[in-house]
Amino acid sequence: MTQPPPPPTPYGPDGPNPSDPPPTAPYASSGQGSSGQSPYGQGAYPPAAYGQAPYGRVPSGPPQSRALGGWALGLAIAFCLPFATLVSVVLAIVTLVQSRDGRDRGRGMAIAALVIDGVVLVAIVAVLVVIGVASIPTSPERDSQGRVTERHEISTFDIREGDCVDDPALMAAGGDQIEVAQAQAVPCGQAHDLEAYRVFDLQGDAYPGRRAVVRRATLGCLQGFADFVGRSYRSSEAEFWTYYPQERSWDLLDDRAVVCLVGIPDEKTTGTLEDSRR
Repeated sequence: MTQPPPPPTPYGPDGPNPSDPPPTAPYASSGQGSSGQSPYGQGAYPPAAYGQAPYGRVPSGPPQSRALGGWALGLAIAFCLPFATLVSVVLAIVTLVQSRDGRDRGRGMAIAALVIDGVVLVAIVAVLVVIGVASIPTSPERDSQGRVTERHEISTFDIREGDCVDDPALMAAGGDQIEVAQAQAVPCGQAHDLEAYRVFDLQGDAYPGRRAVVRRATLGCLQGFADFVGRSYRSSEAEFWTYYPQERSWDLLDDRAVVCLVGIPDEKTTGTLEDSRR
């Protein structure tokens, strides 16, 4: 019988050569060898080169937060556009949040945008305050006897008995009830719509309701009409109108005043209607 040849050895047929380097084992996969690992701790695949990303691509272009900072600065400069300042503030804040790591991600542009936005907002508030103050009517000039000497906007709270005013909205309302906060004070020697002939206060702590206020104001003005004009209301060509307190002014400003005004419908008068018997 013949025997199969012996398996090859790494040393050749003549045995090991002392000058040869020791043999190395091939890579082992899990399930081969005694430990399931390569003898030198090496994996089946060599590691990737240093500094290389195994997947994906390196992004190009400026960071997103830097782009947002640029938009914030641009909108801050273009503050005249609607809502540009508000949008700029939002974008600048988002940029600052994204650049909290200290790196330059548009942080400088965001800070510059917030500075400009702050100046713009302060200017807007200042303009609104000036407009609001200018719109508040001041008291008209009066002589030593308390008579108005020139045309001037006047609050209905400041109207006194004997003052003459122009109020086209009230005259056009007819029998309708409208809210009036101010009128045009006019010297009574000039043509005017109305003349205040009586001013009195309503009594009570709680607001009695609009219908009750109107009824009490009307009765009070009617009672003083004949004494002022010199003729009963039924036979007079004159008409009267009233300024009476609203619920808001009653509660917030302690307003109780009723102003009774007399005038000729569709006609301006000059001078006073007192004892005119019209």
